[in-house]
Amino acid sequence: MIVIATKEPEKLRDMIEAKFDVQPTLLSGKLRIERENGHALVSQIVETFTSMIDSVTLSKPTLEDVFIARTGHRFWEDQ
Repeated sequence: MIVIATKEPEKLRDMIEAKFDVQPTLLSGKLRIERENGHALVSQIVETFTSMIDSVTLSKPTLEDVFIARTGHRFWEDQ
């Protein structure tokens, strides 16, 4: 799971989709990308969009990540 913080999430999402043919989702102002071998994609994204990225987190998917993928929101958010 790759989570990217940026001041322009919609713009960066569109640019990542166009450049890397992946579908980032936008949740709570951050981009989320679920992908095997995410470490390889992280380095490419950071090299390409360094000036737009505030922070990047790489982790294994959690139960919450699965919940978000199925429902589109976090455990604790009101619907």
